[in-house]
Amino acid sequence: MGRNVIAGLAATCALVALGQAYVASIPLLTVRAQAATSPPPTGRAATPGETLSRPVAIDIVKGADGWLFPGWDYLVDERQNQTAQAVLQAVKMAGEAKARGSRVILLLVPDKARVHVDLLPADRAAWTRHHSAGFEQLAETLRAKGLEVETAWPAFSPRDAHWTGESGEAVARQLAAKLADVARPNGPALPVPRWIDEKRYGDLANLARSRGDLSLPEDVFKRRDYVAPIAGEPVIEVVGNSFIDTYYGLPQELSRQLHIPVTRRVRQSAPGPWQAMRDYITAGKNRPVIVWQLQETSFSNFGPDALQP
Repeated sequence: MGRNVIAGLAATCALVALGQAYVASIPLLTVRAQAATSPPPTGRAATPGETLSRPVAIDIVKGADGWLFPGWDYLVDERQNQTAQAVLQAVKMAGEAKARGSRVILLLVPDKARVHVDLLPADRAAWTRHHSAGFEQLAETLRAKGLEVETAWPAFSPRDAHWTGESGEAVARQLAAKLADVARPNGPALPVPRWIDEKRYGDLANLARSRGDLSLPEDVFKRRDYVAPIAGEPVIEVVGNSFIDTYYGLPQELSRQLHIPVTRRVRQSAPGPWQAMRDYITAGKNRPVIVWQLQETSFSNFGPDALQP
């Protein structure tokens, strides 16, 4: 529990710093996890002749029902030059890992605004729907360049930038189905841990509170009690940011589903997945499988040039 609290505080501090950098440069809710493989309905599509202008840039977007969204998330087809450069860097870094014999699966996660578009303010919802094909276009561009891409459509927490613990596990099961060839059905079996309801402020709520908005409530975060993944030399290394930390359950569930050792390499904040992959390459490891978690905003905003120290 202590480690989870410390990790949560570290993630919040990183998010606060990230939100501050972004600004310089320019009743209780519960969430039910949706299917990790199916995109949510996006409502009415913008008509070809519809005039839209990008909403004013702010660091925290306040949506319906008290939901908060990261204002620094950009849709991939809003910043095509940035995205194109990030795609080339992703191909290069994945190639370095594959050259040592690793299978690399790029786990692509959409922006919270894209998943929960119906909770956005009207102008941002219209803008997001207008760019509704951008995420899949990015995935297809990466596939066309030879990368193995798995997309996820998780549910996010109301006042937090992360997916829910239920969604983290759903994505792990989605990956396990894709990686059935490395499973060891007769290997060690992990128990299914109990769910824990943890009441705390989300990271976006904490960022807003640090700026004087004390009206936001705490949320209930549903997570599994921690059970260590299977011991031994890892078959899979999951590389990314706080989305794939043990708090949200993905490494443990992937280990439990496949009956194999799974490890993780985490760098906090949106640029973190680039640094985590660079760390893996520099370390000279040679895992059979690398799952590289990248967010939509990793390409469209915080690309490989925005690495953490």
